[in-house]
Amino acid sequence: MGDEAGCDAIYKFGQFCLDAGGSTLTKRGKKVRLNARPMEVLLALVERPRQLVTKKDLVKRVWGHLPVGQNNLDQQISVLRKALGGGRDKYI
Repeated sequence: MGDEAGCDAIYKFGQFCLDAGGSTLTKRGKKVRLNARPMEVLLALVERPRQLVTKKDLVKRVWGHLPVGQNNLDQQISVLRKALGGGRDKYI
């Protein structure tokens, strides 16, 4: 995993490093721009590796008790997949 050398992130996966405290995602040392909601979705997923994270869990984490439209989470997942550059099931 030479691409991750020098990465002080809490979470590492593939070529990515995620610093949860600083809400920063990098790929091979270059910052990947993510807004707050996709970042929260990503954090919710990496904090529970190899576990099922339900839609209800994600909505509660990202939006709390706010009313959320059916496709809001889908949109955030789409943004996250695009940022990660993988296929539909590469990381998510």
